[in-house]
Amino acid sequence: MKPKLIFLYSKDMAVYLDPRAQLLCVLEGQKGGITHIKFSPDGTKLLAGARKDDEISVWDMRNPGTLYSTLNRTVDTNQRIYFDVSSDGKVVLSGSTNGSVQAWDLESGQEIEKFDMHQDCVNGLDIHPYLPYLATSSGQRHMDKCTEMSDDEDDKEEMMENTMKLWELPTMEIN
Repeated sequence: MKPKLIFLYSKDMAVYLDPRAQLLCVLEGQKGGITHIKFSPDGTKLLAGARKDDEISVWDMRNPGTLYSTLNRTVDTNQRIYFDVSSDGKVVLSGSTNGSVQAWDLESGQEIEKFDMHQDCVNGLDIHPYLPYLATSSGQRHMDKCTEMSDDEDDKEEMMENTMKLWELPTMEIN
């Protein structure tokens, strides 16, 4: 039987066994509505991120329903903030609403490094499957902030960045 993952735009996920739709477990604990999920390459962990939720939950699929760890990031928007897992399953990278990208050791849950990469929210992020490259995208709505902060067009442009960038990843030491 293959597990089937179901989640709606809510705070919980349910894992069912196919083809009989037998409930395996319910994964609860996200503070916001779930917006992104991803399995580790070996399938032993399921990662979930949510809107207005500073934690990526890492679930242990060897023990369904067991929280393995949480990875703390900055997410203070309803916007979807993506994360990715390296192809070797060792590193998790996530964007944030403060323009940085964070890296964690997936096994220990410890933060490895934090990179300031954009002037605005890093909402898109994807690790190349076998080359040391990372693609990021940035941008979000600033309607209220722009009109409140300043009428000067230069100030408005400084706080808004809508870009896609390609980065060469440094070698990250995992202790």
